[in-house]
Amino acid sequence: MKLKYFAAILLMAFTVPAFAASDDDDSAVGARLSGGINYKIKKGFHLNASEEIRFNSNDGFDKSYTNVGLDYKLNPYLKVGCGYDLILVNGTSAFKVRHRIAGDITGTVKAGNWKFSLKEKFQGTYRSGVNTYQKPEFALNLKSRFKVAYKVNYKVQPYASVELRHLLNGAEWSEEGTTSSYASASYLGHSDAYMNRVRTMVGVDWKVSQQSAFDIFLVYDANNDTIIDSNKEGSTLKAQIYDEKTSLFAVGVAYTFSF
Repeated sequence: MKLKYFAAILLMAFTVPAFAASDDDDSAVGARLSGGINYKIKKGFHLNASEEIRFNSNDGFDKSYTNVGLDYKLNPYLKVGCGYDLILVNGTSAFKVRHRIAGDITGTVKAGNWKFSLKEKFQGTYRSGVNTYQKPEFALNLKSRFKVAYKVNYKVQPYASVELRHLLNGAEWSEEGTTSSYASASYLGHSDAYMNRVRTMVGVDWKVSQQSAFDIFLVYDANNDTIIDSNKEGSTLKAQIYDEKTSLFAVGVAYTFSF
């Protein structure tokens, strides 16, 4: 393997600016394992299905994602896709189920053995039983991911990427609440929009055969969520609104069988 190319990709990934770390960040480490299939319906049109399980050091089992989706390659430079995820989350007292739908478009250009891509993904996630004065029941997110890869040979392709996630409809309250009188604040609706995660990844795509391929990667998530403590009637803000910073570093292995 041409190590100088892989080293350049690693350097780029870890020098991408993310949320500034602080002493009170809640950090965790984890692992991600997944397996999936990629079925070629016809040229440029693929059906995908996968199962992913995530673990972290705080909770053990964290989440599982059961995904089905379709991809269509419009031309050598553009691809569109859509999909559905059934998500099982390890909650504080019981498992919670979430439903997610998404659509995306990816633009790709090649320069020699280098490949550059930009993916825009719009998704909506339904979470039942939430206090809608604290967070939206149907969260809308826009993800923007830039990825660069280098083709060492037809089997091995190291890559690095950075992804920005924006929440588009967060709950919003007036800034009138103070340390002495939170009740003076008022609910303004789901109009708050902000970037709540930066994700950086480095990895290697390894094509074992025509049918089998592995993706071995490291991922670092820097999260920044607005925390709101309100009663369920939306008439009282119980505490000051604040930003909570958390981070996760995980290693992952994904297997895909194509036919």
